[in-house]
Amino acid sequence: MDILNALSDLSSRETFRNKIKDEALKSKETNFAEIKHEDEEATPEKYPLTVKPAVFIPKNPFNGFSIIHKVPLREVWPFLDLTQLYKLNWGVKGKNSEEYKELIKKQFEPMRLKMQDEILAKNWFDPKLVYGFWLANSDGNDLIIYDGNDPQKELERFKFPRQRVGRNLCLSDYFRPVSSGEKDVVAFQVVTIGNKATQLVEQLNKEDKYTESYYLHGLAVQTAEAMAEWIHRRIRKEWNLPIGQGKRYSPGYPACPEQSDQAKYFRLLDATKAIGITLTEAFMMVPEQSTSAIVIHHPECEYFAVR
Repeated sequence: MDILNALSDLSSRETFRNKIKDEALKSKETNFAEIKHEDEEATPEKYPLTVKPAVFIPKNPFNGFSIIHKVPLREVWPFLDLTQLYKLNWGVKGKNSEEYKELIKKQFEPMRLKMQDEILAKNWFDPKLVYGFWLANSDGNDLIIYDGNDPQKELERFKFPRQRVGRNLCLSDYFRPVSSGEKDVVAFQVVTIGNKATQLVEQLNKEDKYTESYYLHGLAVQTAEAMAEWIHRRIRKEWNLPIGQGKRYSPGYPACPEQSDQAKYFRLLDATKAIGITLTEAFMMVPEQSTSAIVIHHPECEYFAVR
């Protein structure tokens, strides 16, 4: 009632509005200060490390990046996440599990295999990737990337967030610190299906072939994910890691939420020149059927969220 009275009284309305505005600004400043304070507190000094350095540091097979201009799709497709493809990208639904299995067996599995043959025969996809290896060290929450041919030359620096609950994890903790005097190693990868798929999807839409466009787009998205797994396994093999060791993390995901880190990946891998993909102002990859990741060899690395 006091608020209504203040707003209806012309003599006090402006004073009341200014009061509310001042209170809102003070609240905003206080909240910002609290957030900033939290960020400043999230350091190894106040949130002690719980990750021990890796006993074994793998040897990089080469320094810098390497390009694969024609990725063999027949080797990639076995890594398709078929559950994601059928349920998420293609929207396959059944009244029960038996009906779903029957739909997959009789309709969608044959369709997928036919599409794959057609993609190869007509070169609808242009799969290519760039990946590479560098030296690295942690510095608090930062990860420093060095030139393998000049170990003192800093190329990029990533700032990762640290957990304030649980194990206080931060991606930088999985690397030997600068203070150790020993260099660690890291890998990066960027893969793409190429522009052909995007152009074909757009052409099918223009021709009102929305069903074909929908299924082709879904397969292109999941093929890019399968390519990411394919090169991830190759990286682990080239590091001679035991099966299952070494995880990959992509910008925008919980442990490394900063999307602008994409630009650093692209500079390290020279991704635009190497495989023709670009970044938007919001650091999204074009064409969209592309993925990127940092690969960490530490045997204890895990996926986690920062809260």
